[in-house]
Amino acid sequence: MSGLRFRTWLAPSVPLAYFEQLTTWLGRQLGVETTLTADETQSGPTEGLADPLRVLGVDVGYMCAPNFRRLARRGEAQLIGAAPVYDDPRTGGRPVYFSDVVVRRDAPFRQVDELCDQRWAYNDPVSLSGYIAPSQVWGTPTLVRSGSHLASLELIRSGEVDAAGIDSVALLQAPEDDLRVLHALGPFPIPPLVCAPTMQPAVREAIAAALLTAGDRFRAFGVVCFAAVSAEDYDLRTIC
Repeated sequence: MSGLRFRTWLAPSVPLAYFEQLTTWLGRQLGVETTLTADETQSGPTEGLADPLRVLGVDVGYMCAPNFRRLARRGEAQLIGAAPVYDDPRTGGRPVYFSDVVVRRDAPFRQVDELCDQRWAYNDPVSLSGYIAPSQVWGTPTLVRSGSHLASLELIRSGEVDAAGIDSVALLQAPEDDLRVLHALGPFPIPPLVCAPTMQPAVREAIAAALLTAGDRFRAFGVVCFAAVSAEDYDLRTIC
């Protein structure tokens, strides 16, 4: 194994520095060179692109769960069997997260159903926390695509929108003094690490095994440990 090529579709809502440090650490654990690229425009590969990991030259990808499910159904991606657990008491120590419905602290809304027909920001249309889950509580809203969870928060702060479904992991990195969480949707399976189907099983298993030994070395980014996951954990048929 000469090297591993990583790509994240989850920055900047999850800090790019986290993926840089994690990728470098995995390379040291496996004794290989690693590279990392980032697509900050969407939470997964372009929907119309066939076999995107192969086309983009990606061995390991960080992406939102619906994107993984789409690729897995077509035989274009496999799950790496470990995922992060975040420092959020709601997770119960599981590799899950939430879509937190966020409004301005001074907004008049007290229940989520009051937001059905208001102005919502979303990061992109294949995001589980930013679009797919919130769409279940929408009525006929005015929708504004922001490009990232952090940009959605800024639209709320400025008053350009009333609410957004925000990845609870992104909220760990964002000051909330002028915001409040009105409602939480979930829990949902945490965005996974996935690999190209051509990756040798021994390499995939070595990556998972390394992650499971990481402990809390990435606590600065809210990660308390990594936990084992399986394809069944990413069965989203009741959601999307």
